Amino acid sequence: MRATLVLTFAALVATAHGYTDCPAGQIPDRDQYKDSLTGTFSVGGQPYATKCPEGTFSDVAGASTCVMCPPGPSASSGSTACTLCNPGTFSTGLLQLDVLGGGWCDGC
Repeated sequence: MRATLVLTFAALVATAHGYTDCPAGQIPDRDQYKDSLTGTFSVGGQPYATKCPEGTFSDVAGASTCVMCPPGPSASSGSTACTLCNPGTFSTGLLQLDVLGGGWCDGC
């Protein structure tokens, strides 16, 4: 319910300020639009960009979606690339985890 309220509020703000025609990957900048920054994405009709969630990245400005990291590397929120595991860790693609007791790692 809370997520629905937040999205509804964002839609109302976008409509009130005339951002409903803001293209995907763009954010308003005074009387024009500009690309969202790397590490973020923007869906159409929103007056702001959102950081890419953990396990995803955006290496281009003006992205409308973020790209999932493959198993092995990981990415924190707002990343512009996936990063390799630190020694002694592995990743499912979402989060970097410590090696589990057996001394192995997946995709390291």
